[in-house]
Amino acid sequence: MRSHLIRRLLALAAVALLALGAVPTAPAYAAANILVDPTANDANDNSDGKCSLWEALQAIAQGSTYNNCTLPGGASEPFTITFKSSGKLRVLNGTLPFVSKNVAITGPVIIEGNGSDTTLVVAGSGILSLANLTMTKGNPAIMSQTSSAVINIAGCSFTDNKNDGDGGAISSTGKLNIAGSVFTANSSDGTDGGGAIWASGFETLAVAGTVFTGNTAKRSGGAIYAKAPAVLTDVIFNGNIAAGTDPNNNGTDGDPADEYDGQGGGALFVRNDSADGRKLTLTRATFNGNIAGQGHGGALYNNIGSTVEIRDSSFNGNLAGKPPATERRGGAIVNFGGTLRMSGSTLLNNAVIGDGGGLVNDRGGQATLSNVGFTANAATSEGGGIYNANTQTGSNIRPKLTLLNVTPDLNRAQGQGAGIYAQAPRRPHPGGPPRKKTTVPA
Repeated sequence: MRSHLIRRLLALAAVALLALGAVPTAPAYAAANILVDPTANDANDNSDGKCSLWEALQAIAQGSTYNNCTLPGGASEPFTITFKSSGKLRVLNGTLPFVSKNVAITGPVIIEGNGSDTTLVVAGSGILSLANLTMTKGNPAIMSQTSSAVINIAGCSFTDNKNDGDGGAISSTGKLNIAGSVFTANSSDGTDGGGAIWASGFETLAVAGTVFTGNTAKRSGGAIYAKAPAVLTDVIFNGNIAAGTDPNNNGTDGDPADEYDGQGGGALFVRNDSADGRKLTLTRATFNGNIAGQGHGGALYNNIGSTVEIRDSSFNGNLAGKPPATERRGGAIVNFGGTLRMSGSTLLNNAVIGDGGGLVNDRGGQATLSNVGFTANAATSEGGGIYNANTQTGSNIRPKLTLLNVTPDLNRAQGQGAGIYAQAPRRPHPGGPPRKKTTVPA
């Protein structure tokens, strides 16, 4: 069944890439194709009689034959690179020539970086399309430098890439389209995070039929850190971790947002600005066993001013906090001052060392839930299923939680509100007394 889904997604991805002009039609493909010998690795050697990937990209960059890589006379974009055989191609000598034109690379082949340098860089208004490749040991594997750059990924695997900055496998400031791919054991040590992907700017991150497993971020977004608008469809997040291990998370000593508070999102951290129209949409997403170690939101952290819409999705066995950490919030989801709309979804067996085993809506957050089930979630403090509160010192902004056909069942809290816990603001709101505490049993 999965293979059928992948084949279908690859077919859809091919249609999408054709529409983008990233994959050439047959006549152009024959005219502008370069055949690479993977055994040449990234050599720049005219005497070996082989066309390497480095030489092929250099030929495309300069628009003419380079060493043993023949570029047909009069060839124009889009260019394609294919391989004489499968196998492993090692990029030993640093970053490959930048992609600033429309280039498609098709496997099957493994491209292994040197662990110290970015493997592929998309510059200017370049378009890079990859299909049926495995990319590993990049720092990161792919990076785009501009908002006009485009990256298209179909049927690829990204494994064991590590970025000293943000985005373990892919760091993108332009448009990023991904279909039918796998991201496994990638990691980020950056000040934002994104163990697999970091996406920023106003261009859309679109991901379909893709699985994220065992990716880690030192700070936030074990799999994805989204500062760009994003549409994620039929995606699975398994066992990703946002460690949240940097107490000085924004580089400003003494900032009240320190002490791990601004970190989390075991799978996904959202930091868009809904005021300019950016939002993240999740449809048929599955979050299994993701962890925010020292941070909030075992699966998902929605930051202040950000908007997330979730449809027909499930959150199972996610965890926020670990002893002896300060109490955390949101075993599955935390909405800290953002807008959250969720429908047709389930939260099952999530847990938190702190408040809100399933969901936390806090700090002026606006959350609307319809047809959502909360079952067997647990909190060591208040709100086994849902915790709705204003915990920000000095703030009078009240969170708003709207529930339509929401069913809490078998949730547990060591404190109050096994099902739902609602807390009064920390300070009285001008014009009236503080609201009383309200607890709703499981």
